Amino acid sequence: MKQFVFIIFLLFFIVLKTDAQNRNLIYQHEQELAGATNDNGRVDAMNKLVEDYLATSEEVEDAFWEKPMRYAKEASALAEKINYKRGLANGYANLANVYRKRNNKVQANIYDYKAQKAKSQITDESEKNARAEEQRRIEKESELKRQQEENERQLILAKKQQEENDRLASEGKISKEEAEKRAKEIKSKQEQLAYANLTIVKQKETITSKDDAIKTKDQEIFQTQEEKERLSMLNQIQDQDLKLKDAENENHKKQNTIVLVFAIGGLLLAGLMGLFFYKQRKTTLELSAKNKIIEEERRRSEELLLNILPAELANELKLKGTAQARNYDKVTVLFTDFKDFTKISEKLTPTQLVDEIDYCFRAFDDIVGKFEIEKIKTIGDAYLCAGGIPAAESHDPLKVVRAALEIQYLMERIKKEREGTDKPYFEIRIGIHTGPLVAGVVGSKKFAYDIWGDTVNTAARMEQNSEPGRVNISEATFQLVKDSFECTHRGKLYAKNKGEIDMYFVEHEK
Repeated sequence: MKQFVFIIFLLFFIVLKTDAQNRNLIYQHEQELAGATNDNGRVDAMNKLVEDYLATSEEVEDAFWEKPMRYAKEASALAEKINYKRGLANGYANLANVYRKRNNKVQANIYDYKAQKAKSQITDESEKNARAEEQRRIEKESELKRQQEENERQLILAKKQQEENDRLASEGKISKEEAEKRAKEIKSKQEQLAYANLTIVKQKETITSKDDAIKTKDQEIFQTQEEKERLSMLNQIQDQDLKLKDAENENHKKQNTIVLVFAIGGLLLAGLMGLFFYKQRKTTLELSAKNKIIEEERRRSEELLLNILPAELANELKLKGTAQARNYDKVTVLFTDFKDFTKISEKLTPTQLVDEIDYCFRAFDDIVGKFEIEKIKTIGDAYLCAGGIPAAESHDPLKVVRAALEIQYLMERIKKEREGTDKPYFEIRIGIHTGPLVAGVVGSKKFAYDIWGDTVNTAARMEQNSEPGRVNISEATFQLVKDSFECTHRGKLYAKNKGEIDMYFVEHEK
């Protein structure tokens, strides 16, 4: 009995301490709100305050929630007025959580929907701007090409005029002074046209750099879509965790009921013994059913987590709450990219484009899984994977090269099947490099397993310097696989930010 009272007192003390800490956070964020110098800062400060209230108490009385409700509504209204999308999404999400605390599920669902819609508009607006910039670039390139063709025509005409002037001077039909005067005029015109052509070339270079920026933006948009899918999966995991907690709380309530019934039964043993055993048996059956549900939900949660992270890191994350980044001395990195992806994508509807990419990347997933290679991520139309992580002892560059050849054969087969039809197909470039890198999990909410280092950059350069339908490898990888694969030395080729690097085409396995 004394131990039971002590546990109750300890739990009460922990609750009081946690509540005091949260109320201290509320005071700090109220100070931030008072000191905010712009509307965006005010929106963020009010959203933080609402989150503090949500973490402070489980009370459901209307009086307690009046202040956080007012902050959430003011934050949403101000964010909508100044077109602050992120602040608007957070404000709607906070309103949904406050209504949920007040057991108003209808309003909570409405604001959940509004929050999701506000988040999607952030990506949609970025994609629309990128498409508009691409259209302006195409129009500018067409105009520059027309100007350059006109300048070339004028240069040819000036050259003919010079030849005619030289002929007339040699035949004595015009004076020497007149010939020199005409020659100077023609030379001046040629210099003006040459300068105009030089200006056009510089403008084209500027447009090319902008085109690279647009491609980067496209990759960011696709990456954002992939992050949204990961966020959706993590939300499912969080929902499962909430269900587990609710079930565990229900179990605690049932157990408390058993204790209470047992205490009453001790006082009224003669008259209530039969009722006690009846309720005990019923509760035991309910607990058994609940435990089965809890175990099933836990299993599903773990499966969802393993779809995002390697098993080793997933277990570390569950045990410690964080995952330590690791250095690897030798990892073989594989990069792929589709040739003329932008041009082909312009001929497809968004649904067709996503279906085509999904078809290819699902096949790539099967191949890298077959050869025990870790998929890292997709970036737009690029696919990144690596051999030798997360378990360093699993490194085998031969498997990575075999996977690359199998991907190459797959894309060649698709090309042959679709040639002569109106169905689109992609031609792929593949690059491979072996070296040291760092791998780990980044983020505190949207977990992502990623790799960093010069090895990753060099693998990307191998892909960029490859040719459609070929596998291009570095000197480091060649030294590891040369006894098993027939390779063709391409010589030293220039790679951006790397200088000249020895490169090899993999022909076939010996």
